Parts: sequence; C-alpha cells; structure tokens
Amino acid sequence: DYAPIYDHPLILTTVDSKADLFGNLLYLFILLIQALYVILYTGVTLVTRTPKFYQHTYVEFENDTCIDMCDILTNGTHNFDYSDDGTFILYIFRFILFLFSCAALLKEFYQILTQRGRYFRGFFLNLLEIITYSCGIIFAMGIKQ
Repeated sequence: DYAPIYDHPLILTTVDSKADLFGNLLYLFILLIQALYVILYTGVTLVTRTPKFYQHTYVEFENDTCIDMCDILTNGTHNFDYSDDGTFILYIFRFILFLFSCAALLKEFYQILTQRGRYFRGFFLNLLEIITYSCGIIFAMGIKQ
C-alpha cells in the first residue's frame, strides 16, 4: 500500500519543468510544420492549371470523367510544351505535399492507436484533419501517377 511513484513531489516537479522547457519548442515546431503545409498546399493549388488555361470550362466536361477531361485537355490544340513553364518544380512541390500528407495521415493513425477513447472525443476536429490530409494526397497524386 505504497503511494505511486508518480505522486512524489520530486517526480511532479521534474515532469512539470520538462513540459515547460520542451513544450513551447515542440508547440512552435508543430505550428511551423503546419504553416508550411498550408503554404505548400495553397501554392500547389494556385499554380495547378484549370480548364480555363486551355480555353475550356468545367461545364463542357460535366458528364465526362476526370480521365476523359484530362485526355481532351492534354491532347487538344492548346497542349503547350511544359518544359519552360515550371512543371518540374510543380511536380517536386506536389511530391513534397504528398510526403507531408502521408506523414500527417500516419500521425493521425498513430494517434488513433495510442489515444483510442481520447481521440474520438474530439472526433469532428480529428475527422477534419483526416479528410484534409486525404484530400492532400489525392490532389498531390494528380491523374497521371
């Protein structure tokens, strides 16, 4: 009938000081990574070409699949040489976005395994994160991969 070691004042003080010392740095690191993810996602979204670039509208492709739309756009008369338009850089940024999204999705699954009940108490926020990272993976993959 001994008191648990975690209730000892020395242990409590050590754990609190460790959280004070490393907690802010860890929070800042996570915040910077998430800000970088949002900037990367926004940049890739803004640079990715839409049908308007090819003098088409989405209405023209209303009953087509995504693959059909891409075939029409890339095989049409407005298919330009992409070597000088930064397509390789866009490909690199999409790949980085893909890696970030996969890592974040793996982190969410790790949290599901380790936190179990606590994770599902904040279900809607965590569901939003899972949807965001999944959409990031789908968007980064593109149609040609």
